[in-house]
Amino acid sequence: MESDADVDMEEVPGGRLPVLNEEAEVDVDNKEQLNTTNEGGDAVKIMEAPDWPSYLVNVESDLEKPLFRRLFHWGPIAAMSLTGFIGITSVYIHLSWWPIDDPLAFLNLFLFTGMVYATVYNMVRASYLGGGFVTKGWHPPESYQLSRLQFCAHCNGYKAPRSHHCQKCNRCVMKMDHHCRTKAEYRERDEAEGLFVFPYNLGIKRNIREVFPSFWARIPNGNGIWWPIRSGCTQFTLSEEQLVQKVNKRFYAKIYTIQDDYKGSWWRSWRFGVKTLVCQPCSEEKRIEVKKGESYAITRIQRNWLYGQRLIEVEDVEGPFSENPYAARASRDQTRQEVVKQATQPRGWFPKPLARPKYPASEETRKDV
Repeated sequence: MESDADVDMEEVPGGRLPVLNEEAEVDVDNKEQLNTTNEGGDAVKIMEAPDWPSYLVNVESDLEKPLFRRLFHWGPIAAMSLTGFIGITSVYIHLSWWPIDDPLAFLNLFLFTGMVYATVYNMVRASYLGGGFVTKGWHPPESYQLSRLQFCAHCNGYKAPRSHHCQKCNRCVMKMDHHCRTKAEYRERDEAEGLFVFPYNLGIKRNIREVFPSFWARIPNGNGIWWPIRSGCTQFTLSEEQLVQKVNKRFYAKIYTIQDDYKGSWWRSWRFGVKTLVCQPCSEEKRIEVKKGESYAITRIQRNWLYGQRLIEVEDVEGPFSENPYAARASRDQTRQEVVKQATQPRGWFPKPLARPKYPASEETRKDV
């Protein structure tokens, strides 16, 4: 995948992002509508990807880890071992019961081994390339588009459309809806229930046309940032939805105060009871170290565990959420120093007996209405 901004970066060794265009705001949706086509077989109107620059730098070499380190993990090892075991066992049984001197037997065995090879090949390719990483410090081509995107304090840049920050990779990942299994499952469920229209679902025929040519050519279609979308959506539909969800999440966050120290170890939770030790959250999110007196904004509550982010003390917080500085920062400029500092604070799980609500129940109820 080549960068559309390579010409502007040749003067600087290693490449850099070009300066934002300070042009007056224009109607982005109207510009996209110029490329509207009708996919008759699927009855889906499709707006082709705009010819905006991607501003991606060194995408093919920006892989963070070599292939060996990506595959040498219990997940890929277990998947390849299971695939190999099933494949070898199936071939052995096939040869025992249906020798390949029969043309149909040979055809059946050929198709099966081809599917096993395709499974392993695509898994290795996906492990090596994945969705791709957004260049650190990325920004859109026009300055007026910044308000439609999230700012990532960890990567010091904006999250490209369809991308999100992955805590495991510690990078913003392109096509995060495919990179993260949980997000893909939620998307499929909401789309099936009619609660959500996925902008990049272009209908059966067009989806096949988008995937298979790139599979044979081994080169993904598009530039990794701007994509064909369904009519009625924009290139920033998912990003704007994420901004709204972030505001809602911060507004409904509960503020808790830590009553005792906790080192963050999985085994150290035994001192809070057997249930706390046994009933751990079923996720890969880490257990964090907390100290007495700290405040945390809690966004997920289980019977024995809390998930939240540490709050930094900010004086003179203005606005209707003055009792909840975590929510107040949701409406501020995303690039301000205190907002960036808050976004990089530790977040994770810790035992529920450690913390107590900072505000009385009546105030919490009033705040959430």
